[in-house]
Amino acid sequence: MSLKYSKFCFIKKTIILFFFGLSLSSKAETTIHSQKKSLTPTKNSIDVKSSKEIRTPAKSKTEDKKILKLSQKKILTEALSSSPYIQKIKATNEKQKSQILDQLYSFSDWGLFANWNQSKRKNPQVTAFETKEKETESWSLGLKKKLLYGLDISSAYNYLNESQTNSDFLKNIQPNNIYRKNLSLELNASLTSALSQYWTVESLQKMQTANDWLYYEQAEELALKAVGQYWKTYLAHISYLQTQKGLKTYKKLVRQINSKKKYNFLNPGERPQVLAEYENIKQFIDQQKQNYEKEKKALLLFLKKDPDKYEIVFQAEKPEPIPSFPELKIEDTRLIKIKDNQIAQQKLKLMTKKTFLFPNFQLSGKGGMIPAGTSSDLEFSSKQSFYEIGLSLSWPLFSKSFYEKVNQEQYQLEENKIDFEITKQELKNKLSQLEKELAISYTNIKRSEKATRYQKQAFRELQRSFEQGRVDIFELINIENKLRESEIKKKKALSEYSLLTLQMLALRDQLVESYLKL
Repeated sequence: MSLKYSKFCFIKKTIILFFFGLSLSSKAETTIHSQKKSLTPTKNSIDVKSSKEIRTPAKSKTEDKKILKLSQKKILTEALSSSPYIQKIKATNEKQKSQILDQLYSFSDWGLFANWNQSKRKNPQVTAFETKEKETESWSLGLKKKLLYGLDISSAYNYLNESQTNSDFLKNIQPNNIYRKNLSLELNASLTSALSQYWTVESLQKMQTANDWLYYEQAEELALKAVGQYWKTYLAHISYLQTQKGLKTYKKLVRQINSKKKYNFLNPGERPQVLAEYENIKQFIDQQKQNYEKEKKALLLFLKKDPDKYEIVFQAEKPEPIPSFPELKIEDTRLIKIKDNQIAQQKLKLMTKKTFLFPNFQLSGKGGMIPAGTSSDLEFSSKQSFYEIGLSLSWPLFSKSFYEKVNQEQYQLEENKIDFEITKQELKNKLSQLEKELAISYTNIKRSEKATRYQKQAFRELQRSFEQGRVDIFELINIENKLRESEIKKKKALSEYSLLTLQMLALRDQLVESYLKL
């Protein structure tokens, strides 16, 4: 009887296993789940339908949000046209232009000057040939103009009124009131100032050219930053979506584990492991959501959009073949031009400092028209002219301070030359390295697409095997995690390739011109 009973138990267990495998298929699972109480989870099991943590936000919270479709090209255009960052770059550029013009205009300024003076002098002990009291009033009004290369010119109208009380002896010899007036023209020229201003003006003009190049360089840096943030946000979004897909899978596994528990066909540790993974992925999905919201806020800052009012929809990005780049001369790139311009500016600064060691010759001349005599009614019948000329020489001798200033500029010039050669070689290396990285990155995209297809196929096959009871739950969890990782790697390969392409365009001074004419 015992042998027959054991055979009967074996057959009974086999039949139960067979029907249990069928019950875990998609169609049988729905039938079982629809039954009233036979397959209802126990009190210790998790009711995944009642979980509020993984539900998508209610429509009432998202109805007011506007849909914002974004692509790489759109974020580039917006960042370079209306973002607060490009506005800051433009403001800085305009400020630097104003500073350069300020220095240039300072060499040719106009000026208005006016002077007034009054004095009174008394002489208590008066001899026969002295003045008892004298009162003087003078004023002048004129214009002055700075000219380039150390020249200054000024023109003025000068007036003098002297009122005096003479001794009895001098009353009949000189008048009590004397008026003097003249119109003068004065010119000053300095040889040292002329040389210094000439080199300074040349340096300022080169600075203005370099400032325009720097504007484009900063705009390209902003473009790369904006695109980098776009892809960071995109990858955070993809990770969030993949985690949500994983959560759906774990919800299904929890239901299946609870169903298997009813038939006592659980492997040791199988149910706790699934429940632990289910809790972990719920925690992970919250982290992914927070990370996506953070990156989204940083991205929308480039667009001057309120993150709470917009929902981003990423437009499908397709990897384009590696573009063909024409031959490039390193010397024609903006970065090398800027470095070369710095050397030229430094040479001019050095020459300006050396002028302080030169002897300074300064020439001054003055001429004008004055009255031929004096009169109380300021009427004169004839006029005469006057001329003055002067020459001064100054030479700084034994000035160690001036020599050290010249040495500092000389050392700076040598530093700029070395920096020029380093930058030139680094740019060559970057261009060469980027070409190789682009080729590898494009290949990685194709490989990641194939790997994702194979992972999907493996997951589907393993999932069917698990539903039939032929594989362990841990194998299904492992392959499902690998599938999510594969999806993320595929998108990451696309982002790396896109960024490398833009970096290549930036190094070749083609990025800004490709997307926006500044």
